[in-house]
Amino acid sequence: MEFLKFYKFCVSVPLWLLFLIFLLSFPLNGGAESLVEKGNKNYDDDNYSAAVDEYEKALEKECPGNPDVYFNLGNAYFRMGDIGKSILNYKRVLKINPRSPEGKANLKYVSSFLQDRIIPVRKPLALRIFSKPFSYFSMKEIVYLCAFVFSAAMVLVSLSFFVQFKRVVYYFASALIIMWLFLFSSFLVGRAISGREQAIVLVKESSLRYGPGERETLKLRVHEGTEIFIIGKRGKWYYGKLIDNQDGWIFAGDVGII
Repeated sequence: MEFLKFYKFCVSVPLWLLFLIFLLSFPLNGGAESLVEKGNKNYDDDNYSAAVDEYEKALEKECPGNPDVYFNLGNAYFRMGDIGKSILNYKRVLKINPRSPEGKANLKYVSSFLQDRIIPVRKPLALRIFSKPFSYFSMKEIVYLCAFVFSAAMVLVSLSFFVQFKRVVYYFASALIIMWLFLFSSFLVGRAISGREQAIVLVKESSLRYGPGERETLKLRVHEGTEIFIIGKRGKWYYGKLIDNQDGWIFAGDVGII
């Protein structure tokens, strides 16, 4: 009888623990509507300013860096007529997930409303080739691919010591090493590019100046939605370049970092 009681005790304790864990897995707020769901509801009701508030709160509290919420936020800003913030959020989507078809399509459509038509400088051939993977993969994914391809190549090299068809194994290993070199070069290019912050002009009109200050000579006027690469900073001013290589100082409060 004593053994039977001990057995029942040992069985009942884990069951109670599992039951406790099950109860704790439910939210204390009784499954209240999430901020994203509230934002979606406001968006469907054409209450876009309220939707923006909920999406912004969700990115801050519930799901930081979520590309789907950035996408919804871009849509809401566009409905409000805020082209700059709409483009900023679509760019954030593509920074996290470069393959997003919705992000690409919406960015292309909204960009057609831009006032500034800036023709980009043609990049060197090598830079165009090695930056190509970033049209499909994020920086993190490139790192994982590099690690996977290199590991696969080393496995094949090790395998060549134990098989008869060594030449075939060497061919595959060589192909993987070449692929790894390409991906690693792309990673270095991407790291150099990502070292420069990208920003979007958020105000209707801003100015590029020859120096950091309102009294400095005006060089160029830029408008809402224009992209600029940030190279340096001094006080409340950014020094940056446009995609056509025109450069100058712009007030930091006029732009949003992607």
